[in-house]
Amino acid sequence: MDTTFPRLLLQHAAQRPADPAMREKEYGIWQTHSWSAMAQMVEHLACGLHLAGLRSGEHMVVVGANRPRLYATMMAVQSLGAVPIPLYQDAAAAECVFPINNAEVRFAFAEDQEQVDKLLEIRPQCPRLEAIWYDDPRGLRKYSESGLDSLDTLIAAGEDFAKKNPSYFRTQVENASPDDVAAMFYTSGTTGNPKGVVHSHRTLLDRAEAGAKFDKLTHKEEVLAYLPPAWIGQNIFSYAQWLCCGYVVNCPESTSTVTIDLKEIGPTYYFAPPRVFEGLLTTVMIRMEDAGWLKRKMFHAFMDLAKRVGPALMDRRPVGLLDRLTPARRSAPTCSRSTAPSASTSSSCTDRPRPPCSCACSPMTRPRPTRWAYRSAGLRSRWLTTARSWCVRGACSRSTTRTPRRRPKCSPPTVGITPATQASSMRRAT
Repeated sequence: MDTTFPRLLLQHAAQRPADPAMREKEYGIWQTHSWSAMAQMVEHLACGLHLAGLRSGEHMVVVGANRPRLYATMMAVQSLGAVPIPLYQDAAAAECVFPINNAEVRFAFAEDQEQVDKLLEIRPQCPRLEAIWYDDPRGLRKYSESGLDSLDTLIAAGEDFAKKNPSYFRTQVENASPDDVAAMFYTSGTTGNPKGVVHSHRTLLDRAEAGAKFDKLTHKEEVLAYLPPAWIGQNIFSYAQWLCCGYVVNCPESTSTVTIDLKEIGPTYYFAPPRVFEGLLTTVMIRMEDAGWLKRKMFHAFMDLAKRVGPALMDRRPVGLLDRLTPARRSAPTCSRSTAPSASTSSSCTDRPRPPCSCACSPMTRPRPTRWAYRSAGLRSRWLTTARSWCVRGACSRSTTRTPRRRPKCSPPTVGITPATQASSMRRAT
């Protein structure tokens, strides 16, 4: 894609000025920023940074979570030909010293008091760090350090400059080249000092466009930006693809509310590393184990359907009519019991295989359990339920929460059981 990020922003603002570009949840309420509002914010920030002394080729650090103002600051830096350097917001203060000194950073953007405190702590070790602007003013009212100021002050100064020089911002945007450096991302530095990885507008937009074509993304998508902005993956999927496709990026209120915000937004395009999907799978499976019989039955039926036809639908291969209309073609559950002990005798009434039983229990005295727990004691093994009795290998055990009215008498098998164990089982059965 032969363009730059600021040009794409102005293009979306001209084509769809009132459409939502980003949403930010603040105090439990979603605040919407349109494309025209984002373009105006970027213009004022760029003009303010120009007045502060940021020039083409210089670097500026941005530290914080996913916020519209953070992305607007990055784009304002790119508009002037400078290079933004996002750092991890959960990194220790000492870990920020090397990137700041290595890139000779003079300006920094901090999201809140936590990030400001880290930058002020390492400021004696970073002599070139001149100015720090913060977004969230909570807790910073009495800070009087030199070079520390609010982002609102920077925007106000840039707005006055833009009114006096209305063509300055667009001239700077047009002078940028797709091969200019768009951002620098530092590695974790586990084997030594962190290394700065340079990416141009062309390289980031090329991968963003390739991913958008593969997934057939449009401007109607909803995306939740919850991963660290300092990670290259987050920049591609929530920044580069955002400008490439023009969809809506939603910023959660905090990391603790991501699950709630995910339900409220209902993203149509969700990107996450494997550990996030593993955590979601574990949570779902644990909750389904505690669900009722009907919910578990429906869950397993639809999971079987998804495993059977899901790959075909993803590959756009034809799927049978029955698979499209019915949840799952599964036979009704049947129960097969035997009155004599046999190694191959088992019950198929439940989703889990039941142990062999040698008694002639009635189906009414052996209802389908709601939960299972397996316990082994010597030569006897029992399946326990929370509210019903269960008959296994000649020993009928009951739960501690409810005692059944009748317990079926069982004939214990003699194979592999000593006379003492058999006599004990007979006493329990009678």
